[in-house]
Amino acid sequence: MLNWKSNVSFGGHLRKWREHLFVDDTHKVLFCSVAKSASSNWKRALLALAEVVTDEEKNITEIVERLTPSAATLIASKDQAQLYHFAALRSTQQSHILKTYKKFFFVRMPMERLVSAYRDKLENGKNMAYRNASIFIARKYSKPAERTYASYATFHQFVQLVLDTWPVQWDPHWSRYVDLCNPCEIQYDFVGRYESLTEEANYWLQVLDPDRKLKFPSRSTYFNAKSKAVSEKYYKQLPVDLFEKLYQAYKPDYIMFNYSLPAVFERYIGKA
Repeated sequence: MLNWKSNVSFGGHLRKWREHLFVDDTHKVLFCSVAKSASSNWKRALLALAEVVTDEEKNITEIVERLTPSAATLIASKDQAQLYHFAALRSTQQSHILKTYKKFFFVRMPMERLVSAYRDKLENGKNMAYRNASIFIARKYSKPAERTYASYATFHQFVQLVLDTWPVQWDPHWSRYVDLCNPCEIQYDFVGRYESLTEEANYWLQVLDPDRKLKFPSRSTYFNAKSKAVSEKYYKQLPVDLFEKLYQAYKPDYIMFNYSLPAVFERYIGKA
């Protein structure tokens, strides 16, 4: 659990941060959805907490995707609880929620999250838009003689794209926490770690609603001992200068949320 207080001024300049915030009026909660940090399961948990769905339902992502920033769409009927986009509200309502609701989000080792995004969306992704993007990236960063229409982006090519487009054009799956959740301007009540997700998520659910004994949705692929080794395998593919630039791009997240690089990579920093 993070004892998080900071006066460091990073990020917050991407005004789209409101689109990543979700509101539960019943429990007076504001949740910042951070992709690749169990965000889908947090939406499931909040909907279950609001008794709109049970914590065992599997189709929560489809329900939440219907909640567009243009309208505070109810999950169910008007007399039931709701989970909706913060961006749908008027500025006066937003101000009230920021001052009075419990606010939270979860973070993850930044560069491990980046590898997870690459593997899920571009290397092994089933989403057609990301598969097409992967092919585009591969062609963009390949030599003319190496270009094909079927090749997917390597991790090296993906990192090149990230650095060439940062941070304004970054996809939410690899955007920084300082930009997604705007913690420099919003005083969050709780910032948890993905690395101890089950323990901290269950603790926070009890804070939100002590009367219900809801447990955070279980999943076998949450953080485990293999995650570090997998990440190291990908980063060792990068030239030292590219790794240094990537670390500098995500350094605000490392500093603000008290993360440190694995020792195997510390020798790269400042060596480029």
